[in-house]
Amino acid sequence: MTTKSVLLAIGASLLIGDAAFGEGWYTAVYGGYNFSEAEVEDPSTSPPTELEGDDNFQLGAALGYRFPENEGGNWRAEFDFRYFSGELENERNTTLLASSRDSEIDTYTFIARGLYDFKIPSKTKWRPYVGLGLGFVSADVDTVVFASGARLGGDDTVFAGEVSGGMSYTLNEKVELFADVRYLIAEELEIDRSGTPITLRDVEGEIDSLSVNIGIRYGF
Repeated sequence: MTTKSVLLAIGASLLIGDAAFGEGWYTAVYGGYNFSEAEVEDPSTSPPTELEGDDNFQLGAALGYRFPENEGGNWRAEFDFRYFSGELENERNTTLLASSRDSEIDTYTFIARGLYDFKIPSKTKWRPYVGLGLGFVSADVDTVVFASGARLGGDDTVFAGEVSGGMSYTLNEKVELFADVRYLIAEELEIDRSGTPITLRDVEGEIDSLSVNIGIRYGF
């Protein structure tokens, strides 16, 4: 067999094959990069004090169930958890802060997702999919101390929604690789400044997060 024939055979095995990820329960783990625009804004100062969030890496895991396949594909249901942590940088009014210029924000998401895998040519190992989810976002902002003695920090949990799209590649009946893009949007989070509620938000008054992820699924 020539080198060209070997390469063609390898390429064909990556594209087509009889293996299919089986129906039933599975787990998944993944990691990715999160593009976040979270801000902590204190409107009581003049000009307002703003702590702007940076982009960050994230880790996640899911427990899912794959329903039987039909002519067009199959449905899946997942309960998904992910975590990302980033720095909140003080962009304005730096003289108002006593202990530090910056803070940290830890964010946790708990999302129930419905997904649909599309069935393209019958023996392909590749499956595109789309998904919708609803759940909660919980954020914890480290305390920042102002020169006046006021403190800003705390945590809150609010409702959130998510849309996603991705591609899966089946290795065998038990193992599947995937890559996806997710967009998360949530209600405003309120934290405390010396007992007075203020808002954790991005420039539109909501938490927006776009992430790109890669991971692996394993069937039970």
